[in-house]
Amino acid sequence: MVEVFHFNDWELSLDVGWYIFIVFILSWLISFKVGASKSSKIALTVFMISHGLSNATGSVDFDGVNYFVLEAYYLNWSLYDSATVLAIYFLHSGLKVRHSGAVKIAYALSIVNMFSYLAMHYLAFELNYTSHWFYPIYSAGINVTALLIAASLLLNPDSYRLRALCSLKS
Repeated sequence: MVEVFHFNDWELSLDVGWYIFIVFILSWLISFKVGASKSSKIALTVFMISHGLSNATGSVDFDGVNYFVLEAYYLNWSLYDSATVLAIYFLHSGLKVRHSGAVKIAYALSIVNMFSYLAMHYLAFELNYTSHWFYPIYSAGINVTALLIAASLLLNPDSYRLRALCSLKS
């Protein structure tokens, strides 16, 4: 079993976080090229900003003190995802843009991530488990869901072109 300190390695999580951030930047740029829906562009913009801010603020050191919103960074990431979902929702409402199917998928995947963060916080910080079967699932799961969010917003699964491409009819 993998020890929890491998998953609580802040430097490793920042490295992966920056790669995910780059994926969101590329998806955002490509969304303008391929003509993604306004709903997807709004969500990609917010996700891109959220991932950038969460990576940047998580590593802010001043006089040797690491300034987090909370010292338990799983809770920080849960708060970032909550704020991201709320920002996307309120931007859609304020701009009177209909939520696309891709954005609904992104909401669902973000909620999965939020529960994963809360489970990790509970296991690692409250119960002080040094190893648990959930740790490797968490580590792979949050990164896969982030990539799926970027892909779904870019490909827009409810678009006619994607349905036609995936159709089994000849």
